Amino acid sequence: MKSVDLLTQVQKQSQAIRQIAQQRFLPLSSQELNQKPSPQQWSIAECLEHLNYYSSYYNKAIKAAIQTAEHKGWSAVPAFSSSWLGKKSIESVDPNNLKPMKAKKNLNPSLSTVHPDVVQRFIKGQDEFLALAELAKKVNLNKAKVRIEVMKLLKLRLGDIFLFMVTHHQRHCNQALRILEA
Repeated sequence: MKSVDLLTQVQKQSQAIRQIAQQRFLPLSSQELNQKPSPQQWSIAECLEHLNYYSSYYNKAIKAAIQTAEHKGWSAVPAFSSSWLGKKSIESVDPNNLKPMKAKKNLNPSLSTVHPDVVQRFIKGQDEFLALAELAKKVNLNKAKVRIEVMKLLKLRLGDIFLFMVTHHQRHCNQALRILEA
């Protein structure tokens, strides 16, 4: 895949996710955001808070990886190639994979209080992510790497992280939309 195409695709998908949050979730009341379909399932607020946890970690890690790549002179290359681990990570969060996954305790919003500004923070995280995708157009998406949040010994290529994040956002935004429509 062309590196520039990957980042353009990520930006388009992120803008669509941001628009859903702006139009569908921002107007909701606190009660609507926190309504659970069942006691075992997440609310819309919890879906978004889960994504906020990820954005908090990965947006900083992506920025650091871009800065490292710039410092080391790893300029953009025409093609990006996903690693095996990258492909598996992206598949695991694919929106079409409806198999429930267990979130790590520190990434599970149902174990803590979701603050009322959850949607605004989600939109802000999307804005940061979009800006990072633009900055990443200058660096080598194959060489720059980011540690995986849930297993910090492992690293993914920067291109894989962008694909993982946008896919993960789509998965939980779809989940939140299903809750809204129920």
